[in-house]
Amino acid sequence: MDLSPDFKLARKRAIVEASSAYFSDARFAELLGDRKFVLIDGGAKGGVQKEWVPLLPILKVVAFDPYWSEEVNASAKPGASSANGSAGEKSKPYPAETIFVPKGLGPSEEAQPFYVTTGPSMRSVIPPDTERARLYGLGDYAVVQSVVDIPMTTIDAAVAQYELPFVDFIKLDTQGSELDVLKGAPKTVGRMAFGLRVETCLNPLYERQPLFTDVDTYVRAQGFEFIDFMHMLRYRRRAATLPGADGAVRQDLGLGQLVVADPLYFRPPAFVVEHLEPMCPADRQRYVIGALIGCFVYGRLDYALELLAHAAPFLAPPATATMRDLIDAFPAQCLIR
Repeated sequence: MDLSPDFKLARKRAIVEASSAYFSDARFAELLGDRKFVLIDGGAKGGVQKEWVPLLPILKVVAFDPYWSEEVNASAKPGASSANGSAGEKSKPYPAETIFVPKGLGPSEEAQPFYVTTGPSMRSVIPPDTERARLYGLGDYAVVQSVVDIPMTTIDAAVAQYELPFVDFIKLDTQGSELDVLKGAPKTVGRMAFGLRVETCLNPLYERQPLFTDVDTYVRAQGFEFIDFMHMLRYRRRAATLPGADGAVRQDLGLGQLVVADPLYFRPPAFVVEHLEPMCPADRQRYVIGALIGCFVYGRLDYALELLAHAAPFLAPPATATMRDLIDAFPAQCLIR
């Protein structure tokens, strides 16, 4: 099988094109009505992740980042690329409906100290574990340059402020503080959202950082089910400096250690049924199509089928038939990863 860079790039483009065509199907907009799919993006870093790009016409994002600038806000026109992104494959567009929140997310609305590091990707409300960073060759990125107070909010406060009747999915990448962010959203995490993608560490990069096991225990207690790891980063340990026979020091040996992973969670179908019971018919349809879209984004068609089977008694037969047709129409090439 051809695994050359050109082949991989061509396959990636084909997947994006097929997925974009799929989500442009008018039936999605019809089922959603005037209430688009809502994504909470904590630690937005200037644009949505690649899996959400095909949904831009039906997507609404509430994006949080304490480093939003006027330049970034000015560039955030419908479909525009992020001012922080580069051209081509790495550009990160915004949907037309994006609410930019220049605040950090946490367990409360009290300001918190923010550790500004040499590497932007390690800036956090938690100080970096410099010893561990050096072990993984990240020491140059983990030097604290300054500590500043930043305004904070919670997911629940933002949901109330912007009067969001639905939150379909939450993505968090807040550099070690994800568990605190989740704890600050008992309503949205506990009842509203169907899916979560949360960056976690299996080995710490920050001081006293909650690890995957801590996040996983909390998320499961909120009624979610683990689906998969969507992104994994391995780092080679750099502490060993014993020269080889030729006198050279090798630091590129082995597979490394799994340090970062993004677990994906969905609500189990039984929860969905319980959630639908008190809703009016229009809200039931809106909730179910939002949940199905979450399944489609991550290629979980088996989950979508089971969910729709449980939800069908609460939906009008034409809506159920349309949703089943959308499952059947999912492009097969989008399941290749």
